[in-house]
Amino acid sequence: MGSILEYLQAMPEYSLTDRAGQIQCPTLITQAENDPLAAFADQLYDALECPKELIQFTAAEGADNHCEMHARTLFHQRTFDWLDDVLSNE
Repeated sequence: MGSILEYLQAMPEYSLTDRAGQIQCPTLITQAENDPLAAFADQLYDALECPKELIQFTAAEGADNHCEMHARTLFHQRTFDWLDDVLSNE
């Protein structure tokens, strides 16, 4: 891409709107309470047909911002626990 305009024109192609149902591998969705980008996590979770889990993070845990940034240790703990469960079933 040679310009910002070309980048913006290409962005709609990078959507899971019609593709989420094609995902087959186990999928973890995380949702931080006050992250506006995570507001659509429930919709993505509902669209998935594969093995899936939704883990929610809260302000009370200090994990309510984008990417659970202020509680990375908690995020890592829950994510790696999920991976342990998924990979132990393989």
